[in-house]
Amino acid sequence: TPGGSGAPFTLAALLRRHGVAPAQATAVLAVDQLTDLLVFAALLPTVALYGLARYLDLAAWWQVAVPFALMLAALAGVGLLARFQRRVLIGSGDFLAWLGLRRRRRLRLARAVLRFRRGLEETLAVPRRRLLLMFSLCLCHWLLRYSVIYVAVLALGEHLDWVYGFFVQMVAMGAGHLTLLPGGAGGAEVAGAALLNPWLTSVTTATTIVVWRFFTFYWYLLAGGAVMLWLAARTGQPLLDGK
Repeated sequence: TPGGSGAPFTLAALLRRHGVAPAQATAVLAVDQLTDLLVFAALLPTVALYGLARYLDLAAWWQVAVPFALMLAALAGVGLLARFQRRVLIGSGDFLAWLGLRRRRRLRLARAVLRFRRGLEETLAVPRRRLLLMFSLCLCHWLLRYSVIYVAVLALGEHLDWVYGFFVQMVAMGAGHLTLLPGGAGGAEVAGAALLNPWLTSVTTATTIVVWRFFTFYWYLLAGGAVMLWLAARTGQPLLDGK
């Protein structure tokens, strides 16, 4: 889905199979996204300083500064929303009333927001060692995921700094999201190839892009699609049997 917009619905549907309410599932996804933001907010300054000094002209600082500023703005927005949540809830209710939304629907939406807030508070209320473990696992996940290009280039007998591979994937995925296509198909490949071509041969660049996208995108489609079909068939079988 464009920009991963289907993730909340998919996560809610899968967790619901294990008795997790939709509001709690959304809260879990929110904590997961906040953890991702914290990880990248911690990684980007180091990557930016090294990458700009070694590979890029300092005039290109905005290519890293923009996503970093957006992440900081998102974290600040979350903090402000948590602090002034009552005012935001009241203001959004008044705005929906101005749009002509019926009172029953407004109350239903307000209850959903309150259930989400309760689920978020319960998720963040776990012991700090668990939150630290979650952050550590998230950090390991992104470090491994952003090492695919580096490992692929090494396997092909050439060398590329890990930091530059990180930068390539970050910029390429950002370009892919701008295309508004599912998984950034097309845009990510073109942007990644444009950044790798100055440092690698054309054959190595093409092979690296294929390996990178297969292990970080197309493999998910193949494996996830098979599991989705299996779950759909398993869920639909009782209906076909008349149960």
